[in-house]
Amino acid sequence: HELSNVVLKDEVESDMRVISAEPPSQEQARGLHAWNLGVFAAHQSKTVKITAVPSGEGSVGSCATVEHDFLLCNAVPVVSPKLRLTKSGPAEVLKCDTIAYQFEVTNTGTGTVYDVSVTDQLPAGLVSSSGGKTLTFNGGDLAAGASKQFSLTVKAERTGRFENMATASGSGGLTANSNAVATVVRAPVLRITKTCDDEEFVGRPLTYEITVSNAGDGIARNTVVTDQLPSGVTFVSATDGGTVSGNTVSWNVGTLRPNSSKKVTMTVSPSQMGEFRNTATARADCAEPVSDACVTVVKGIPAILLEVVDI
Repeated sequence: HELSNVVLKDEVESDMRVISAEPPSQEQARGLHAWNLGVFAAHQSKTVKITAVPSGEGSVGSCATVEHDFLLCNAVPVVSPKLRLTKSGPAEVLKCDTIAYQFEVTNTGTGTVYDVSVTDQLPAGLVSSSGGKTLTFNGGDLAAGASKQFSLTVKAERTGRFENMATASGSGGLTANSNAVATVVRAPVLRITKTCDDEEFVGRPLTYEITVSNAGDGIARNTVVTDQLPSGVTFVSATDGGTVSGNTVSWNVGTLRPNSSKKVTMTVSPSQMGEFRNTATARADCAEPVSDACVTVVKGIPAILLEVVDI
């Protein structure tokens, strides 16, 4: 340790006459000399030289003492931890999709932040995977400059635009808000109409027109139209790649964008008279299936029979 205010004192006996001192002393009284040597660093030394002449025979000498201030110092580091939170997520999803939000919490200051936690209060219409309204994450302790990343998922209960921010907190009352993240939730809405003739004669072909459309604001992917043939009719043909398997005719329509539609037709041949009810159904990813039906009455061909009998 450093010593300060070092003072050397030397008392020369009366039978000794001091001739010189290096450095010069500050004589306090007759025979007492003193030197203020100031500050001594650790392991530092200084030399004082005194020249004196004895006044007679015998044993002569002097007695020296040293005084100083001894300081005990303790340095306490002062730190300033600070939290930063970022949030990211998809700009647009379909209603049936899982929404994944990514978070990163960082200690951008000095010193450790203890008991870090992140809370995300979900807006109305979004719920966690367990059905809750709040997302939470315990990040533990964050050293200076350290970060932790994590992901949490939610589901949409309805369509619309959802925007909110998350909050990080830590020991000492530290808090930080994330940036706001907006996600638009869309959904496809299928519509289907099927038309056919009200009446037809047996043996003549029946033609069905089926139109499927997307009335929603989301893309309808993997759209498929199916038609279950009633008994008593035979499949003849179908447009737009329609295929038959057993009594079911199918069309792979593909992707229907919002406000778009697709029309397909099918031809069958009735083999008997009667009322034929036929239903078509459309399905797509993330959309409720829809159906529509039409009815055709198949009649026999009228004929007149004239018989003449000779009586």
